[in-house]
Amino acid sequence: MTKRYWYARRRADQVGQSTMIGKFRPVSWEGWAMVAVFLGCMAMGAGLMFETTAQGLERGWVGFALLTVIGAGLLLWSVVTKGDPNHTVADYRLGRVNHDE
Repeated sequence: MTKRYWYARRRADQVGQSTMIGKFRPVSWEGWAMVAVFLGCMAMGAGLMFETTAQGLERGWVGFALLTVIGAGLLLWSVVTKGDPNHTVADYRLGRVNHDE
């Protein structure tokens, strides 16, 4: 069974390094969906923050921080587990790498 990657390296000079080092960009719909989950968590946290702050409660900041940390954690986890350290985004766009490789 082959591994389907959701992210690839942005630059060729970082190819082969650990997935904990460098910058990645989405190359599949799953990667873009995780970016949307992160942004959605931030938006929900911001909505919660503004709603509770308007009522005079300070716990909205805690909700915003918690939802942002959850969203960022999910995004980082997906990059580390589904990132392709050996190919760049350009490789995927030019068809040098099959998305199912």
